Amino acid sequence: MSAIKDQNKDYNEVESALNRLQAHKGVQGIVIATHEGSVIRSTLDNIQTPQISTLVTQLAARSKGVVRDLDPEVFDG
Repeated sequence: MSAIKDQNKDYNEVESALNRLQAHKGVQGIVIATHEGSVIRSTLDNIQTPQISTLVTQLAARSKGVVRDLDPEVFDG
């Protein structure tokens, strides 16, 4: 299979997964971002997207700090 066909297949699989997630009751939107908070994709508006991305990035950083405090060996080496 060509690289373009592989990319299209991967894209379609991602789209399908996002559609399934979005269809769940209570889901208001989806934000896909890097670990640094840069938004890759969002179904939210231009106001909500950066707010959610910032909050989740902060939550992840704090969570990582808590895990590090509880078990420093997790981040060794």
